Amino acid sequence: MRIFLILVITGFSLSLNAQNLFTEQFSDCESEFFYLEGKDIISENLNEDLIADVINSIDPKTVKKIKGTIKIQVFIDSIGTPCCLSMKNDLNSKGKSVNFKEIINTKTKWSPPVKDGESTCVSLILRISFQRNRIILQRMGYNSNSGMTIQKRMEINR
Repeated sequence: MRIFLILVITGFSLSLNAQNLFTEQFSDCESEFFYLEGKDIISENLNEDLIADVINSIDPKTVKKIKGTIKIQVFIDSIGTPCCLSMKNDLNSKGKSVNFKEIINTKTKWSPPVKDGESTCVSLILRISFQRNRIILQRMGYNSNSGMTIQKRMEINR
């Protein structure tokens, strides 16, 4: 009984903290319950070219000056609507001036998430790296054994 009680309390506290993965958090998503994507993709991106749609939403002069990495946790509801839950922005000042939350919420399109044949909600992670000659977008999953894993990778030259 004692072990059961400890497991219940631990599970409850983990579920409360699992809502937001990164330090900058947003409260405008209506997210009661969701799965955190692991190695399997639960919601497909419907943008023909996700990285181009994100980058083309930023002023080209600004894009050239951005350096660093940003990680974005995106909540996808049961009908495929995205909402930025949290992010960790390690970009330079030019990158910090870009409203990535707005871009994710308005420019990305997703399929309704389905897990085990049932409609559900999901949280996924996008990692965008602005390097000297290229921009890399990685869709990440989370595995409790190995941590963050790359599900998909897209790259464009600057």
